[in-house]
Amino acid sequence: MSIAGQAAQPRAVGLRRRVYIMDDLFSYQEKWKIIVDKYFTIGVDALTPLEKVWYYCEEFIASMDDGGISSYFYNHAGENYFDALKSLEIIKATQTKKLLQIIGDLFPNRKPSKDISERNDIVASWEGKEDRLINEVDSKYRKQNEKPEELLVKYLQENGIFPE
Repeated sequence: MSIAGQAAQPRAVGLRRRVYIMDDLFSYQEKWKIIVDKYFTIGVDALTPLEKVWYYCEEFIASMDDGGISSYFYNHAGENYFDALKSLEIIKATQTKKLLQIIGDLFPNRKPSKDISERNDIVASWEGKEDRLINEVDSKYRKQNEKPEELLVKYLQENGIFPE
């Protein structure tokens, strides 16, 4: 299946995996709205370090659930690739970070462009080996024992954003 087709398919398995953790996240929906509003109206510099970790991790997790790894790079989220890598490391989602990095390394100089059009042109040109890697990463993400959603909530609880 082509990458474009992959991006269009919802990830029901990932969504089911997240259901149990969503109660915690929905409980803090207002706080999340404030973070997103600050990010888009003022800019990333308006976010605290903890809010940045939450934003970049949640952005990646949502992309994976909505369309897989290709969706992450095709959309706005891909411009935050290096911040997502750091944030996944901070929450100790090491398996997930490695999976993201496998696809990030396919870009020229292992640096996905911050420009969405440039990223999309590169992703659209991938076939064969790259398509197989994307399918493999999506499959490993869905099957892995590491749960980035749980690690994110735990990190936020330990650092005072969510009460335990």
